[in-house]
Amino acid sequence: MTNQIDGIYSVAASGLGGSSLATIEVADGRLRGNDTAGSRWSGTVTDKGDGKLVFDVEVTFGPNVFGIWGTSPTETFQTRRMAADIPAAALEGIPYTVPSFDLTLIFRRIPEDFASLAGPLGLDVFIGMLQSMRDAWQEYDRR
Repeated sequence: MTNQIDGIYSVAASGLGGSSLATIEVADGRLRGNDTAGSRWSGTVTDKGDGKLVFDVEVTFGPNVFGIWGTSPTETFQTRRMAADIPAAALEGIPYTVPSFDLTLIFRRIPEDFASLAGPLGLDVFIGMLQSMRDAWQEYDRR
């Protein structure tokens, strides 16, 4: 089943401290990605063979960023780890709440064209898109 879950996903994550949108890539059991808070995601996805996947994920977020799991911002980078069994059906857009983290996840498979958002330069791509939109809005507002 591993090859069936390989792909690029948009992930909406909502927790006690707010929400975040991430783009992740799952390939050969490895996971990597970035989110709109500037956090990096890394880890593994293991198929248990019983309709469940084990997501063992670390999310590292930067200084002065609230963690959506309800963690307070600090002046340093923080890494939080989550290991959870998630139904494979969740990768098809069915919302799933990870009980021990009170974290709701919605995965959507997206085209491979968005793989750059999950890669090492993904944050630069996010920032470039936001800067372009800011510039477009400024031009629009000048009318």
